[in-house]
Amino acid sequence: MTNLKKPVLTTPVGNAIHPWISNADVQFHPEGKFHTKLECEQNECAKIIKAISDEIEAKSNEQQKLDANKKITYANKPYEITADGKCVFKLQTKFRPTILDNKLKPLADDVKIFGGSKLRITFEAFGYNMPVGIGCSLRMKQVQVLELVTGTLGDALGDLKVEPDVQPKIKQEISL
Repeated sequence: MTNLKKPVLTTPVGNAIHPWISNADVQFHPEGKFHTKLECEQNECAKIIKAISDEIEAKSNEQQKLDANKKITYANKPYEITADGKCVFKLQTKFRPTILDNKLKPLADDVKIFGGSKLRITFEAFGYNMPVGIGCSLRMKQVQVLELVTGTLGDALGDLKVEPDVQPKIKQEISL
């Protein structure tokens, strides 16, 4: 294993899909996880895809040196290529990334980033060799918000509204 510092890579400008950047997602990760998918133009992603492939290849070579007879399995890649020529990266971190505006000034902590925001994200690619296979994760460092889409979760209640308190009805039982 090498202890070299990982290079920090930067995505092209892309559209955020289901971003959990302002707040941690705790639904499936009680300790909290910041993550997003970022949809970019595939023709702008060659350098990143190569860096990911290099990380996976390095971990594969390490495994071969440890046990040349062991069958190597691979985990899912941290990106997918869509039919319409887009590259969707899956980025994550345990720690809240630094969130900056288009002039590299920090955004207020209460700003909520919604899907459709245009972002550029710096990250480190970390290769791993786990029971699921050899793969690579993309760990977010900073998020630059170029076009902010924000909103409220007010529509999540649908037609629910505050109602007056209701006293419980007492059911009378008749014994026969």
